[in-house]
Amino acid sequence: MRLSIFKTFLFFLLFFPCTVCAQISKIDSLKKLLPTTKDTVYLKLLTEICWKYRNIHSDSAEKYAKQAVILAEKLNHPYLLTLATQYLGVIAQSQGNYLLGMDYYYKTIELAEKHNFQERLAYAYQSLGRANNEQSNRELAISYLKRSLTIFEKLQNQEGVSYCCMTLGKIYTDKKEFDTGQANYEKALAIRLQMDNIDGAAAVYSSLGEHYQLRGDYAKAIDYLGKARENFAKFNNTRGTIAVLNRLSRIYMNQQELDKALAYALEGLKLARQASILEDFKKLYQNISDIYAAKQDYINAYKYQSMLNQYKDSIFNYEKEKKAQEIEVKYLEQKREQEIEGLKNENKNQKNLTYLSSVIAVLMVLVGIAFIFNIRQKHKANQLLLLQQKEIQVKNDDLAQLNEEITLQNGEIKLQKEEQEKINIFKDKLFSIISHDLRNPLASLKGALFLFKSDMLTPEEKSDLVEKLARDLNSSSNLLDNLLNWTKTQMQGLKIDARPLNLSELIEENFNLLKPQAEKKQIQLSCHIPSDIIVFADLEMVKTVIRNLLHNAIKYTPPLGLVRVNAFLTGDYVITAIQDSGKGISKDEQKKLFSNDHFSKSGTENEKGSGLGLLLAKDFVEKNGGSIWVESVVNEGSTFSFTLPLSKSE
Repeated sequence: MRLSIFKTFLFFLLFFPCTVCAQISKIDSLKKLLPTTKDTVYLKLLTEICWKYRNIHSDSAEKYAKQAVILAEKLNHPYLLTLATQYLGVIAQSQGNYLLGMDYYYKTIELAEKHNFQERLAYAYQSLGRANNEQSNRELAISYLKRSLTIFEKLQNQEGVSYCCMTLGKIYTDKKEFDTGQANYEKALAIRLQMDNIDGAAAVYSSLGEHYQLRGDYAKAIDYLGKARENFAKFNNTRGTIAVLNRLSRIYMNQQELDKALAYALEGLKLARQASILEDFKKLYQNISDIYAAKQDYINAYKYQSMLNQYKDSIFNYEKEKKAQEIEVKYLEQKREQEIEGLKNENKNQKNLTYLSSVIAVLMVLVGIAFIFNIRQKHKANQLLLLQQKEIQVKNDDLAQLNEEITLQNGEIKLQKEEQEKINIFKDKLFSIISHDLRNPLASLKGALFLFKSDMLTPEEKSDLVEKLARDLNSSSNLLDNLLNWTKTQMQGLKIDARPLNLSELIEENFNLLKPQAEKKQIQLSCHIPSDIIVFADLEMVKTVIRNLLHNAIKYTPPLGLVRVNAFLTGDYVITAIQDSGKGISKDEQKKLFSNDHFSKSGTENEKGSGLGLLLAKDFVEKNGGSIWVESVVNEGSTFSFTLPLSKSE
């Protein structure tokens, strides 16, 4: 009886506002209650502890969130399952794993839509917007945030509106649209102060500090960051405190107060290590390295730069080289200071010499003029000179006409040469593909048939060989399709038959086509495209584009990876984004992808390719009035995006 009364009291305490709620809001108090509860009340405690841990210790938050997911599935509690799944996304994002975080958010959206949890749906869209902004997908981020804002306003959820305004403020500030960013931050702050949400207001103060830092108003930035730090400390918000310390460090470094900047950065690093908040490590390592470089302490600058490189592995090689070059430049600048001073003195002497030479030249001209006036045959010489000038003018006109004719001929020759070079490139590429990419699979097939005929193989070897041949023939079939289509485009023989197309259905059709290839590597395929998006384009061309991009995504994604397809509207066009968690593409390689200098790399399981797929995709997208591009980070994955026009209204 006592236990039943206690559970009822606990449930009321956790989920209804009262003065006693503050007394058990601390994590230790909640953890002590766990052994006294079970089932739904236990599950609610797990989610509450997880959420309170998120800004203090992310590893502990993840542990309780996963426990909550398992228990929610066991108890068949869809709401708390949706809540815990979203919390896992927030935690993964705080640990720097944005792709995993977004995958949890998409699962949250599916659960929320299935059970009509509109508030959770809005929070999931808001989180997706924040995650995409961190990945520099700003237009996609704004699209998700607008969906979230619409739902929150309909529900009259002011806290949700403030979250959306916070993230929009960050996006517009990053885009240097400072007035729009400031307006969103101020709206978020007004809502949180009205709700007496001091911890939430502290987050806005922190963001406004960064906002004014980017605008160069350091006094306002320091004032807002001071307010943020004071309020974060009241709620033991470690993550918020780290962000404030990091921003204060950058401000004081910009003001050349290097000792103060270093103290803030080291304090932030200490807190990040204690709380296992990995997302902040790279910012703090970079800050500390920059500060030591500014102090001309290149030993410590190199030390923290090395720690940063170890953390980021090979992803940020470009930044590492740039930082090393900057330190080297500082050293060379110091060495050249005396040389520059010497050059200034030489320039001064050179100016004096130039002035003297000018005076002498003027005197010589005056002497020459006097001499000419004394020549008796001046008049006769002038007449002769005029006659010669006329003859020269006639010859110059003839030469100009001749040069114009030669220029036209050269232009025609150049055009013919360029056209011939294009034909030669096309011919060489065609022969290369036929002789190598098609010949090799056929040679393998020939050899395999010989082995089968000679009965030299065991049943296991035959099975392995059949599987390899099937893979090679499938690759060759795809190559032949691309080769035929590419040859037609080069010979200008394709006509466009544009019509309304359901984008979601085309993605699912290609998912089914490539499903065996994905299942073999245990790669998850997920499509998040609204069923009402209709594009206006050629059916077969769009199929070819989608098939090639999905084929590449699966090819370069390691086993147990993810391939996700999104789409959203922008003006009169639809942007389709195919995102993978694969090997990624370096900056140098990205420049070659859609050019004549294209190339092909083996997949994660040595899958072969010809490099034609992306050229063909680019050609087909542009023929339908769209464009195609890539965004990629080495070892994190790639996103290939393309636009197609919206369907014309009837």
